[in-house]
Amino acid sequence: MKGWQHVIDYKDEAVEITLKYANDGTKSHEMHMLDNSILLIQTGETPNGWMEKDEWVQAQDILLEQNIIEAKINIEDVYTMGFLEKIYG
Repeated sequence: MKGWQHVIDYKDEAVEITLKYANDGTKSHEMHMLDNSILLIQTGETPNGWMEKDEWVQAQDILLEQNIIEAKINIEDVYTMGFLEKIYG
């Protein structure tokens, strides 16, 4: 979470580092991709990385519809926000 926050706070630095490893990337393209990724990472509604149980249920439903997984699992068996509650608590 600290790494993502650093990237969000210092986008130009993050793009420059990325360009060192991108074979065919351009600064404008990498910045565009980062800006769009940030919209998914930092919604402004919850802390970075936060996921509600309903989002897990929706993700499972999509995976089932797309035949990526074959059967439902009990979300309660795999869903936890314990580690993020410790970070943001």
